[in-house]
Amino acid sequence: MDPLQFAYRHNRSTDDAIAHLLHTTLTHLDKGRATSSSTIIVKFADDTILMGLISDNDERAYLEEIKHLENWCQENNLLNVSKTKELIVDCSKKQE
Repeated sequence: MDPLQFAYRHNRSTDDAIAHLLHTTLTHLDKGRATSSSTIIVKFADDTILMGLISDNDERAYLEEIKHLENWCQENNLLNVSKTKELIVDCSKKQE
């Protein structure tokens, strides 16, 4: 079973999924440490999160992963477009 599947597993919960996402986000934001992959997919029951780090305005890896996930979901009749949301967090600009 995929290690990033957080539902239907012993000792894995929504808390674990959230902790993993927060850890990965903070790792991406920490300029001194980079992750080996710029995108990750986290699954919990019927919810999926794709998180990507876009640096130097190069979003190719992120967009490629989105397209791959979208194609897989459509081929398997799993994509509900009305429930699909995208959230973009841009930490490159200092907030006043």
